[in-house]
Amino acid sequence: MLAAPTDSEKVLQPILDAVDRHEDEVHWFVKGLIGIEDQQGKTDRFWFLWQMFADRVKQANWVARLDDRYSTGAQLISAVFLGTWWKENVRHRRSLEGHAHRLNSLFESLPPSSTVLDRYVRFLYHVGEQSLPDAFVRIAKRLKVGDAKKMLAKSNSVFMLEVLLQRHVYSRPLELKSNHELRDAVLFLLDVLVENGSSASFRMRDDFVTPISIG
Repeated sequence: MLAAPTDSEKVLQPILDAVDRHEDEVHWFVKGLIGIEDQQGKTDRFWFLWQMFADRVKQANWVARLDDRYSTGAQLISAVFLGTWWKENVRHRRSLEGHAHRLNSLFESLPPSSTVLDRYVRFLYHVGEQSLPDAFVRIAKRLKVGDAKKMLAKSNSVFMLEVLLQRHVYSRPLELKSNHELRDAVLFLLDVLVENGSSASFRMRDDFVTPISIG
């Protein structure tokens, strides 16, 4: 975290090269970087290092098989989406300011899978609030590209997505409805969740399509 960028890249090269073969071990290193940044606040250097690992993950030979029964790499995917032990009720992380687009871009560049969706939704749920509500559009697009039912196979993904939608559908409905793309994305997500048996989304959808009375 203190070395010059060129020195950092040289020192980390063996670990970066191990992403393809020892991904479940590499994830501990990435989590360690998250912890150090949280303590020391070396934001710019952290994101420089994070980007190197994110770029390797996008090219990893296992990334297309994340949803296979005996797949590996899920823990590293979690780490690059800042999956660690955050304090309860913390929804924003200052070091994400000016850098949240990196995680959004990573989500869009990875194959549509239940593992990737789950880790991205977890990021939004815990510390990625500033990426909302635009993230609803990104999620809807990825669900349309992939198999929505399989991508929502993880129950925690459904629960967290429900909570994220509730935070906006009930408290900021006008913002969602005034943007055509955002409105369509939210309706699509609610429809997909209803199809997956979400009673909370059924109620949300009814409320969301009800016109807002003014005056």
